[in-house]
Amino acid sequence: MQQGRTPTALILGEDTRSFLSVIRSLGKAGYDVHVVCYDRTSPALASRYIKIAKYYNYQAYSQAQWLVAVQQLIARYRYDVIIPCDERAIYPLWSVKDTLPANTQLAIANDRALDVLFDKWKTKQLALSCDVPVAKGKLVQLSDTHYDALAEEFGERFVIKPLQSFDENGLNKRQNVSIVHQASDFNQIPAGAEPVMVEAFFSGYGEGVSVFSVDGEIHMAFSHRREAEPKHGGGSSYRQSVAHDPAQLDAVMAMCKATHFTGVAMFEFRRDPQTQAWILVEVNARFWGSLPLACYCGVDFPAAYAHFLLTGERPVTPVLTYPVNRYARALTADFYQLRRDGIRDGLHRLIQYGRIGLGKERIDSFIWPIPCRLSKRLAAFFHKSHKVSAAVFPSYSNTAVCVPSSV
Repeated sequence: MQQGRTPTALILGEDTRSFLSVIRSLGKAGYDVHVVCYDRTSPALASRYIKIAKYYNYQAYSQAQWLVAVQQLIARYRYDVIIPCDERAIYPLWSVKDTLPANTQLAIANDRALDVLFDKWKTKQLALSCDVPVAKGKLVQLSDTHYDALAEEFGERFVIKPLQSFDENGLNKRQNVSIVHQASDFNQIPAGAEPVMVEAFFSGYGEGVSVFSVDGEIHMAFSHRREAEPKHGGGSSYRQSVAHDPAQLDAVMAMCKATHFTGVAMFEFRRDPQTQAWILVEVNARFWGSLPLACYCGVDFPAAYAHFLLTGERPVTPVLTYPVNRYARALTADFYQLRRDGIRDGLHRLIQYGRIGLGKERIDSFIWPIPCRLSKRLAAFFHKSHKVSAAVFPSYSNTAVCVPSSV
């Protein structure tokens, strides 16, 4: 990058968690931010930091067409750094990394880490070699087994995981983890040609350790705990910053060292509240859904990673401390969770919203002040959930997104 020139960044994604957090981080750091978004209606597109937005998705484009369109964009603007926020962009861009302009840095993990950490079975084997606790598991072909055999081995409740979140040849559809409670659950899971991983169910709550690492050495680390999560699996809508568990941090360091990991990742754990035993669940070797909480607490992973890619400079001292007992909430997901929880649990959750007024909590997609964008999100939620948004929020239902100067 030429001295004195404004650096440029291309960010690919669509959500209001990792995607929007990376946009904000690099925008505040002085980058000209361009984006490729899969969803033209994404609220993340309201960010004032976006200079140019393109809309390429796998519904309008084949995978080959999508990649050509992105390559043409890269050739035109010759970005300093490209940050894909999920596998839908990571896989295709990694396949053409050697054709990128010489001065363009691609924010994707190193080869060894990418091969291991994007495969759940290989991740489990790595964890075992580093003496990191994991759930009992094995590879199976679903077409060659049945519920009774698996229940006898793993218990009546167990977990079925595809080895990758996205199939490289089918990036238009996420492959979901399934928690099996009974035979009918198992029978609804399609038996594909690829093997899947079956694991014993580990009861408890979710935790995460997020890191920025270079050549296996951790330079930034942040820990959080899930305060709310769906009973049938999936991302958390409400998270709290917590102090590091030294044993978990040691486990993460060992796995980063073993893969010579360079990049950012979130190591997901699960802890039994009764025994305090924990296991590693999986690793997201890319920007992750709980990133807004880390940024809220001052652990700015995107800016640090981009700065390293452009200059080779790492934090002078490791960033391992931050405010604890801070909270972040994915608003729309939390509303759906409130509805599922029922009145008793829902009232407790509503009371927790008081932390916003105390300055201990932030909503992922909003930075104060939050004018009509919040109303638009609420209107969309109620329209989808109750079909009454036109009556309840008539002035916002057809209003364009407003962009507060602070976003």
